[in-house]
Amino acid sequence: MLQNIYTVFTVVSMIIIVIFMAYFVTSIIGKKTNFYFQGRSVKVLERTALTAQLTIMAIQVLDKVYILAVQSKNIEVIDTLDYIEWIEYKKNHEVCEGEELAPFIKRSLDIIKKPLTKKNAKDSCKKGDKNRNHERK
Repeated sequence: MLQNIYTVFTVVSMIIIVIFMAYFVTSIIGKKTNFYFQGRSVKVLERTALTAQLTIMAIQVLDKVYILAVQSKNIEVIDTLDYIEWIEYKKNHEVCEGEELAPFIKRSLDIIKKPLTKKNAKDSCKKGDKNRNHERK
């Protein structure tokens, strides 16, 4: 009886040790990988998924920051900033703890929707011309 309890305790202890070791080794590899790729000229600063198909990304390329709208097979450049402007923007528009997110998200989405809406309106006009002609008949 005592031998069975000892065996179960040993197995559970070994599993916990292996999980912790895997976690620490993964974190060390991640840090080393980031250090290795640090000299690269492209860096993802932020990524926010709005829907399953639409993601907003901020990417740094050398000293420029590009705000991108990424859909399944489409990438649209929303805005381009200098890296210094990006840092100032982040400092001034940081969402504080306790602040409501709804107004912040609404402002951000309004900025994002403007370029996307213009493009979608052009596409829908092209597609809609056939439908309008069909409705007139």
